[in-house]
Amino acid sequence: MRRFRPSISRNVKYFLLSFFLALILFFIGHFLFKLPLQATKTLFLLIFSVSLWATYAIPPFAVSLLIVGFQLFFLSSPDDLKNASALEHYTQSWSSPVIWLLMGGFFLSLSLTSSGLDKKLALIFFKRLGKSSLLLLFGMMFLSWAFSMLLSNTATTALILSILAPALSPDNTSKEQTPLIKSLLVGIPAAASIGGISTLIGSTPNAIAHRFLTEKGIALNFLSWMKIGLPISLMLLLLIWMALVFYHKIWTQDPLTMKIKKEEENISKNSSQQWIVGITFFVTLILWITGPLHFLSVSVVAFIPMIILTLTGIVQSEDIKKLPWDTFLLIMGGISLGDALLQSGLTDIFLKNIQWNHIGPKVLLLLLGYISVLFSNVMSNTAATSILIPLTLPFLQGLEKQGILVVAMSASLATFFPISTPPNAISFSLGYLKPSDFFLTGAILAILGPLVLVFAFLS
Repeated sequence: MRRFRPSISRNVKYFLLSFFLALILFFIGHFLFKLPLQATKTLFLLIFSVSLWATYAIPPFAVSLLIVGFQLFFLSSPDDLKNASALEHYTQSWSSPVIWLLMGGFFLSLSLTSSGLDKKLALIFFKRLGKSSLLLLFGMMFLSWAFSMLLSNTATTALILSILAPALSPDNTSKEQTPLIKSLLVGIPAAASIGGISTLIGSTPNAIAHRFLTEKGIALNFLSWMKIGLPISLMLLLLIWMALVFYHKIWTQDPLTMKIKKEEENISKNSSQQWIVGITFFVTLILWITGPLHFLSVSVVAFIPMIILTLTGIVQSEDIKKLPWDTFLLIMGGISLGDALLQSGLTDIFLKNIQWNHIGPKVLLLLLGYISVLFSNVMSNTAATSILIPLTLPFLQGLEKQGILVVAMSASLATFFPISTPPNAISFSLGYLKPSDFFLTGAILAILGPLVLVFAFLS
């Protein structure tokens, strides 16, 4: 993660602005809209946290600690604080399967680097894609998009970035932010999120949607889902690629495309460590892809590389110190904030005050898409989908299939903040990006994504 270099006047200004914005909305919610006190406190926490993440007034991991601390001291009862139950309740996000899936991905990445296998993989890809910045950006985004149809977007991003890492900084010291580096580190996680809507197993919201569709008697198998999701996701992938190309003006050869080639003569030959890493990588990949055929979840599979790579000594204690612990804190804070939104009832209050019956079908689907993106940017897309579909199904007579698909697919398009999705957090942890670097792709997917979905389903 980038070393935090405070500019006191700037950071204090943005911290105070974030605080007073949250305080104003607290008073509006409590006194004007008569929201319950617990929900209003959570609204304050939501606005304050998101503002701090957006302005970078304090380091992102510090915001996560602030979230847990606020919940402990302002959302817990005095009786809870007398024992450890409150702390256990608000820090249980450390045991979230997402954290362990992330850790498994980082272990694989560490082993690729320590064995030198990452440079070999990078050389293969860069020989074919490194002829131009345009081709390199599209190729890496396409790989991320394609893999995420079968793998989780978290595992996909960890895989692609581990291949890319040697080219970013072969000496592990440079953190230059060229337009191509920014585009790659923003485009790869965005492509992984987009690819997830292509298949039935591409993301958890898809599985939730399939369950509700089945309950409604709407048959949608693996192939029929792909016929719907694949063209839409490919269109969004091209849209994001073009946006990054034009915004960052990636027209000419970038030095990044040549870095890995200069190291070709220094890349070591095959070793026993590389064979172990390669086999472990392959077994993990196969188990992730074939998830529906066995009883192991993706998070459980992530323990396989952690166990093998430590037992064989490929990943050692010095390597563990290199894990991005601040990223784990960042994700923990995002999960805790999402839990707070659910437990305070703030999401239910928001949804129940919308007059669904008076909205036309196109506007209704658009509204559902935008609400799904909004919720998924500040909480788990799984939780957002689980909340939205059952709450809105009664108002979707005749549009059940379209509404369920819009909610589920829109939930996968939330990429506005580093905490919006684990792929963003992984990319952010490399230390090249600021939180605001995600705003371009996040805004495009949040604004145009639901429009594309509604147009596709109602045309």
